[in-house]
Amino acid sequence: MFKIKHLRYKFSLVISSLLLLFLVGAGPVVSDQLNVQIERSNLFGIRSFVTSTIKLIPGGGGGRFPFGLAMDFEKNVLYTVNEKSDSVTVIDCNTNKVITEVNVGDEPQNAAFNPTTKRLYVTNLLSNYVSVIDTRINRVIKKIRLVGERPSGVEVNPLTNRIYVTNLRSGDVAVIDGRRDRIIGRVPVGMGPVAVAVNTVTNMVYVTNMMESTLSVISGDTNTEVEKVNVGLDCMGVAVNSVTNTIYVCNPAEVNDNVSVIDGATNKVVDFITIEDHSFFTVVNEEKNLVYITNPFVNRIDVVDGDTNISIAAIVPSGSGVTGIVVNAETNMVYTANRDNDSLDVIDGDLAGIVETIRLNHGPQGVAVNEDTNDLFVVSILSDKMHVIDGNDNAVSGTVELGNGPINLALNSETNRIYVANFSSGTVAVYDEESKQLISTINVGGAPDGIAVNKENNKIYVANRIGNEIMVINGSNNEVENTIVVGSNPEQIVIDNSTNFIYVTNGSSNDVSVLNDKGNVVADVPVGMRPGGIAVNPETKKVYVANRNSDYVTVIDSETNEVIKEIVVGKAPVGIVVSLSSNRIYVANADSNDVTVINGSTDTIFTKLKTGQKPSAIGINSRLGIIYVVNKGSNDVTVIRDARSGGRGKRKTDIK
Repeated sequence: MFKIKHLRYKFSLVISSLLLLFLVGAGPVVSDQLNVQIERSNLFGIRSFVTSTIKLIPGGGGGRFPFGLAMDFEKNVLYTVNEKSDSVTVIDCNTNKVITEVNVGDEPQNAAFNPTTKRLYVTNLLSNYVSVIDTRINRVIKKIRLVGERPSGVEVNPLTNRIYVTNLRSGDVAVIDGRRDRIIGRVPVGMGPVAVAVNTVTNMVYVTNMMESTLSVISGDTNTEVEKVNVGLDCMGVAVNSVTNTIYVCNPAEVNDNVSVIDGATNKVVDFITIEDHSFFTVVNEEKNLVYITNPFVNRIDVVDGDTNISIAAIVPSGSGVTGIVVNAETNMVYTANRDNDSLDVIDGDLAGIVETIRLNHGPQGVAVNEDTNDLFVVSILSDKMHVIDGNDNAVSGTVELGNGPINLALNSETNRIYVANFSSGTVAVYDEESKQLISTINVGGAPDGIAVNKENNKIYVANRIGNEIMVINGSNNEVENTIVVGSNPEQIVIDNSTNFIYVTNGSSNDVSVLNDKGNVVADVPVGMRPGGIAVNPETKKVYVANRNSDYVTVIDSETNEVIKEIVVGKAPVGIVVSLSSNRIYVANADSNDVTVINGSTDTIFTKLKTGQKPSAIGINSRLGIIYVVNKGSNDVTVIRDARSGGRGKRKTDIK
C-alpha cells in the first residue's frame, strides 16, 4: 500500500547532452521575469560531502552516460537512466551495489517511480515512447507510444495515479492513467517543454518551457494550463516543495545564472537564488527544506536553505558532468549522476555549513554562549569591552566595559553570571546577565587566560599563565578559595561535567594536567607542542586537545588518560568544541583561516570550512546546533550550522 510520506521526496528531471550544448551557445532571449536582483554573498567553502562512489556496469560504445535518476524510497532502490547505453541501471542503496540493468528505448532521458503500482516510467527521446518497467521483476512490460515528439521529462502523482510526460518538439504534456498505462489527455504548453514537477498536495503540475523561458502551471484536476509564469532564460530543471508550496526553476543562461523562486499560491516569482555560472537541475528535501542545484559545467552542487533562499554549502562531486540528482529524506542521503565518469556519488545530506558572518571591531578574542537565553558574548581584547549579541537575530543588545585585556570568558547558566579573564590587569570581571551589570572584579594575579565554570558546585577555575597555577573562585562570594599548581604556562581549561574532572592545557610543558573532583592533579598527559584549546566529550570518554605548534589534535581516553590518536588538522589550531548531538569536533585553525570538522565516531576529518582571518576562539550553542568562531584578524564572527538545525540565513550584522 502506498504511504503518504513517500510523496515528500521529489527528484529532478534532466535533458539530453545535445540540448545542453545547445543551451551553452544559445543567444539572449527577452524575458519578463522580475528584474530586481537580490545580491547575497556566498560565505561557504566548496567542499566534498561524498561518502562513496558507485561505478556502473561497463558498457559498450564508450560508456553509460548516466543522466536522470529516480528512486523507490520504501526499498531504498535507485534507478539510473543511461543515455548512451539505452538502459536503466538498478542499484540497491542499502549496499550501493548494482542489481541489474534493463534495456529501454533510444536515448532515454528521465524516469519516475510510481509507488502505487511499483512501476518505473522512462522517457526515450529518440524512440518517442515511454518504457514501463515493473520494478518487482525489473522488466519492461509495456511501451506507451504516441506520447508526443521527443519525450523528455516525466513525473508521477501517486495520489491520482497520473503520469505526466513533457514532449520537447510537440510542445505539450501527455497525461497517462497509471492503472492501465494509457494516454488520457494532452495539454498544450509552451515551446520546448523539458522538465515537470508535481505538487501532490494541490494537484498542480509545473512544466518548464525552455525555448520561451516560461513555466506552465497545469491543473491536475482538469488537465488544462491555468497560468504561464515568466521565469529566466532557457529555463530547465524544476522542483516543488509541497509543504511550503514553493516552486524552484533553474535558469542556466549567463544573463541569469539563478533559480527563480515561485509562490505556488499566487504563481508569482518572489525571489531569486543566485548561483555562480549555470544552474541546470534541482531537487528538494522537504523534510529539511533544503534545495539542491546541480551544475554540470563547473561540476558543483549548490545547497540552498529553503527558509532564506541562500546558499549554505557547495558540494564537489567525485566525477565530472554532474547531472541528475535525487534525495532520500528518510536516510538523508543524496545521489548524483556523474555523466562523464559512468558513476554515481553518494552524498551525506547531514551538512555542516557557514550561514552567517557577524561584523565586530577592535580585536575580538573570546566567546561564550548562553543556551537558555540564546545570547552570545564576545570580548574584544583591544577595546576592553564585551559585546552582548542576541542569537535570534545576531543583533547587538549591549556593550559592557571590562578590565584591561579581556581574553577569555565562561558562563554559569544556573546563576546567569559571566566570568571574564582580563589578561593585562590580572583580574576576573563578574557580569550579571539578569541585571546587566558588572557586579565584581576579582584579583587573581599574573596573566589569567583560560577560564571554566562548574555550575554544579558554582566554582570558577582560572588559568594563571605566569604563576603556573589554577585559581579556584567560589561563585557564591566571588573570592579565591584555592590555588592548584599545574604545568608550565597553563592556557585553557575544560570540565567534564559527568565526572567533575578538570583538564588543563600547559603551553610550555606541552602536556595536559588532569585534576580529579577534589582538585588534585592525578595525571600529566604529554601532547603536542603548545597545547591550547581543549574540549571533552563525556559520552565517548574522549578529550580533544588542539596543539598550536604541531598542527594536530591529540585525542585522549578520559578513562585511562592515555593518548589514543593524533589528527592532523589546519595550521595553528587554537580553539576547539565538541557537538554532543552530532559527535563532531570543530577546530579553529588560526593560520589557515578555517575550521576542521572531525567525525567523533572515527576521529577522522569530515570536512573543512573557511572562516575569517586569524580565528582565535570557538563556542557552541548545543541546543540549536550553532557554532560561533571568533576571527581576531578580520574582526568578525563566523556562524556555522552543525548538521541541519533549522533555517538560518546569511546576514552581515555590523557592531559599532
